[in-house]
Amino acid sequence: MRVKGIRVKIGWDGAMYVDGGRLNENGFQAFVDQAKEERAVVILYREGVGMEPSAEQRATIERLKATGLELIHPVDAPPEWGPLQSFELELTPSRFRLSAEAGKDMLFAYAPQPGEKPLAYVFKGVGDSALQNLDLLISSNRVVEGKPHEPDRAFSEETLARRGMHVRFTYGPRKIWQAWFEEDSAPRHLENLYLGCRSLGLHVVKTAADQGELPPGRA
Repeated sequence: MRVKGIRVKIGWDGAMYVDGGRLNENGFQAFVDQAKEERAVVILYREGVGMEPSAEQRATIERLKATGLELIHPVDAPPEWGPLQSFELELTPSRFRLSAEAGKDMLFAYAPQPGEKPLAYVFKGVGDSALQNLDLLISSNRVVEGKPHEPDRAFSEETLARRGMHVRFTYGPRKIWQAWFEEDSAPRHLENLYLGCRSLGLHVVKTAADQGELPPGRA
């Protein structure tokens, strides 16, 4: 028998989101009762995945555990919107970039310390595995649920010369999401997306270095 999965996302402030909508306090028990009636499992996402959870997130997770519902990790469930095809996040000018595309390579560029010239690496043939991790970051940080901010200015010649954050990704030809934020104006969940991307890139660099396969970095 096929088991129903309900995707639940926990924001940094501990709030719960079900089907893209915020679950208020009055609706919590009704949600639990319905999930139990349907014998559903909860696919549990957490904003800031890869980072230590906030105290509010810990409290919400413990509250969910106390209901007796079965909680499963997103890696054990099908992707939310199908396979991720491409992804790029950039802090301009020339401060950070991570990009990957299905069947191709992964590019990772970062400044080891603020103000230093960035190092850039191209990892051959790891685009697909990188996209699997990036898909989890997109879902956990509730990126698609948010309205794209100034999408027409993302990766434009004008904004690439300014300090800001650019994000663009595709789930096939019909689902494209992109946004641009001026410096320090990105919401917390987008900042957590960036931090997740940085952690992912650094992990790939460390793994390659440990295996003696690190490509040469360049300024």
